Amino acid sequence: MRFATVLSALLWPVALSTALTIGDVTRNSITAFAKQQVARQEIEERSLLSDILTDIENLAECSACEALLVVLKVLAHLGNDDFVNVIVEVCQTLNVEDDDVCSGAIGLEGPILAHDLRQMTIGTKTSTLFCLTVFGLCQWPTVDTSYSPFMTAKPATLRPASS
Repeated sequence: MRFATVLSALLWPVALSTALTIGDVTRNSITAFAKQQVARQEIEERSLLSDILTDIENLAECSACEALLVVLKVLAHLGNDDFVNVIVEVCQTLNVEDDDVCSGAIGLEGPILAHDLRQMTIGTKTSTLFCLTVFGLCQWPTVDTSYSPFMTAKPATLRPASS
């Protein structure tokens, strides 16, 4: 009985040391993996930002705007913060406005635009109106009167006599 107690007492520090070593290796691996994921995300964001800048510079007509909306919709699905950060950076890079104006205006309106983009179907009247109002590239769509109600006929009754 004493031998087993002594043996387990001697093996306990070895097991603890092994567990701590495995814990350190695991922690270092997780830290390295997290750093790698952050670096990969920064590269993807940089690539996405470059694509967006190129698309904006090439905008000339409504169809190009709708192609840009596809990229912006993907960006909107990454989340409001990512959407706002990238669009602020685009605004500042293109010198659309002063840096503080880009940060303030897009910081306030960006989440609303991101929400709209997430709900939007590209190629519809809504996306055309979005391109028209935000970028000024599309023409006003034709008015659809197919569902407009017709006015009712004038009533046949006369006006009541004055008292």
